[in-house]
Amino acid sequence: MGTHGRRPQQTDAGAALKQAMANLQASIRESGAQIVSDGLAYGLFRRRAALQLFQNLLATPSIPQRAAAPIQVSAVRLDDSWRFAVADNGIGIEPQYA
Repeated sequence: MGTHGRRPQQTDAGAALKQAMANLQASIRESGAQIVSDGLAYGLFRRRAALQLFQNLLATPSIPQRAAAPIQVSAVRLDDSWRFAVADNGIGIEPQYA
């Protein structure tokens, strides 16, 4: 996530995920989607950027095309960054568009 010239701050990624889920509450309820997370840690980034990241990853296509399995949100610490992932076990992406 870029900082757009602003200094990143210590941010709770789990709180940003919860806010994204609250913002998408109607879609989540309508689709019957379940979203689980294995405890996202704190990291240096902008809270608003993290919120937007989670909303974008969940809203398209995870929630609308969700499968019977829960949507899994995770984060892995790399050397000096974080890798966030959303696994939805949905219909996937055609190989030519990957």
